[in-house]
Amino acid sequence: MPTRMQITEGELEEFARVYLFANTPTSLVNGMVRCSGMSKLRRSDVADLSAEFDELTARSDRTERIVSLAYAVLCALAERADASKEKVNAARLRWGPPIWNRARRTYISTDITNIKMPPLPEQRVVVRDSPSSPLILGPDGKPA
Repeated sequence: MPTRMQITEGELEEFARVYLFANTPTSLVNGMVRCSGMSKLRRSDVADLSAEFDELTARSDRTERIVSLAYAVLCALAERADASKEKVNAARLRWGPPIWNRARRTYISTDITNIKMPPLPEQRVVVRDSPSSPLILGPDGKPA
């Protein structure tokens, strides 16, 4: 099955196995992100991932392999902070909304702000002699 991300048959099988054995949306995400093919998806552009997701979920012949790849693409999108700008219709998959909503709560996009800190005041080191009484005393109460 040709994809934009050049996923191999072995990687596709791995995604399908995770999909078939997942029993919750969380277990599906946890399994998908550990698959070897996820590295290719992570390197893909967000727009390509979004387009691939749309193509996969719009198909009429949605086999387990196609659905599993769609979930893998959704998981890859969900890991990207910049994907929140994309129009992803996660409702096309049964567990799509919980996965997408969890990602939106977990991966919070932030902006980088440079803060110029004032210089720290000069620190002085004060050296004091140790106390005349030792810290370790013998059973008779005298220094050991």
